[in-house]
Amino acid sequence: FARVILAEGPAAAAQGVAICYDCRVHSQEFARAAAGVMAANGIPVRLFQALRPTPELSFAVREYGCIAGVNVTASHNPKEYNGYKVYWQGGAPPAPQLYGKSAFTVRLRAAHVRPLPRNAVCRGRRP
Repeated sequence: FARVILAEGPAAAAQGVAICYDCRVHSQEFARAAAGVMAANGIPVRLFQALRPTPELSFAVREYGCIAGVNVTASHNPKEYNGYKVYWQGGAPPAPQLYGKSAFTVRLRAAHVRPLPRNAVCRGRRP
């Protein structure tokens, strides 16, 4: 997602991202990793220090004028999973044309990643 933000130009990237997470397994670590990727790409990050619901992330994106937001959550999926939801400026999900860029990046990366063995998946342990 950092590449999508950077593609919008330096002024857009300088607006930064807000990142929050929920109580799912390893959400905080995943959020910190996402923040590290953004920061390593020169994108300022506002990382919540504790659990936050999605509406609060949407508010933060608008309140701080961020170009985007990231919510580490599996949403309605089973508790042993986790996920990464992105939001664009204004606190809403990205427009289809932008989402297509993000999906392309994920597909490109996935082509170079070996799948983990089934027994490597976290079994719901909390940090």
